[in-house]
Amino acid sequence: MEREQYRNTLVRLIQAIEKTLPDQISLDDLAAEAYLSKYHLHRVFRALSGVPLAEYIRRRRLTDSLEALSDSAKTVLAIALDYGFSHEQSYIRAFRSLWGITPGEYREQKPLLPATLPISPESLISVGHDNALITPGCVARADFHLCGVRHFIRDEENMRDNSAASTARSFMQNDLLRIPVPVYADRYVGYIEHCEDPEDNWYMTCAELRKTPGLRDLDTVKSAGFEYRHIHKQLYREFLCVSRIHPTKLLWEDVVSLYHTIFYEWMPANVENIEPGWHIEYVDLARAREDYSEFRVLVPVSTV
Repeated sequence: MEREQYRNTLVRLIQAIEKTLPDQISLDDLAAEAYLSKYHLHRVFRALSGVPLAEYIRRRRLTDSLEALSDSAKTVLAIALDYGFSHEQSYIRAFRSLWGITPGEYREQKPLLPATLPISPESLISVGHDNALITPGCVARADFHLCGVRHFIRDEENMRDNSAASTARSFMQNDLLRIPVPVYADRYVGYIEHCEDPEDNWYMTCAELRKTPGLRDLDTVKSAGFEYRHIHKQLYREFLCVSRIHPTKLLWEDVVSLYHTIFYEWMPANVENIEPGWHIEYVDLARAREDYSEFRVLVPVSTV
């Protein structure tokens, strides 16, 4: 049987968690349900929800319990047991840890509390077959410094030779070792400058530098064939593509599908403050496994 699209796997996983929410959920069972490793399960859920899987489940249970606290005459103990907590005190501790008040105080005061809603299937977009794009959030980055090799790449060449991927691999295998004081030994950064012709790009394969380079460092960088970029503090739209394959096995067709979704579908519908002209892509190899990868695209947002 042909394996299902990765987005559908993740949707089925989310639904399985909601279905078994009041019960003791086995991570082994969830991983088996989705045909994923437990490492993959933990990583992708942190990417989806921003918190570890166990924390997401805890917050979902607490959120669901609010209606019972408001509308029923059940005891706190009965509600705790109904929503997957083995003891009244563990429920009270979790409630206070998340919201700063006890369930009893919530019943008396009826304050507004931030809820953790189920992850929406609409927040996931299928990209290729083994990839899913998480609809973008907004992130901020302080100043940082990039050092790398600049290439001119045409889409036609990329489609034929997978040029961007091969230059990225060459950079990580050969050039990264020659860059002074990189912050991360396993993080690849691509700095992409858009050209007037949308089929052309200046593609700079980079590493982040640990400190601002001095004049001597800049001379060293230039003599070694590298270029330097200072990226000022900036807000970005972050597009996170998760995959059940290693990042080095991503196909150019998958990357094309990802970029088409971002630049030709999402951005035209959300043009209020996007600032095209350049963008950044990240691949953190330290987070990767044979069955998991994260590919991040940061598009700068105008603050004017």
